[in-house]
Amino acid sequence: MKLVTIAQFDTSVEAHLIKSRIEDEEIQCFLNDEYMMGVNPMYNYSLGGVRLKVREEDVERAKEIMEEIEQTFHRDDNDKIIRCPNCGSSEFYHGVKTLKSAKSKFAMLVALVLSIFPFAADSVNLCKVCDTEFES
Repeated sequence: MKLVTIAQFDTSVEAHLIKSRIEDEEIQCFLNDEYMMGVNPMYNYSLGGVRLKVREEDVERAKEIMEEIEQTFHRDDNDKIIRCPNCGSSEFYHGVKTLKSAKSKFAMLVALVLSIFPFAADSVNLCKVCDTEFES
């Protein structure tokens, strides 16, 4: 049985959410390096994150399921679809790390001076259409 990596995640929580959805469709899948991330989150950068693997014959269906998840609209607390403030698109990447805020830049500077890694970065949404970064 050959296993194929179909996705990589920064956290095991994200990986488990997708894994459980794929398993709901009776596709067997596995997570690699999730325990290494638990031991030391800095291993994320050297190991490439938590990898989701499926059997070679299940790759297409698993990718279809992930695409369905990606196409689901993100909603706010009032159940309204979140849209880009610049172009109005509802297609965006959620949880993208950015260093544009003053807090993130300061944290990066301190981390570099003191050789402390990883440094803090803000999580934002990134519009797929116009590349605008925005918060939910």
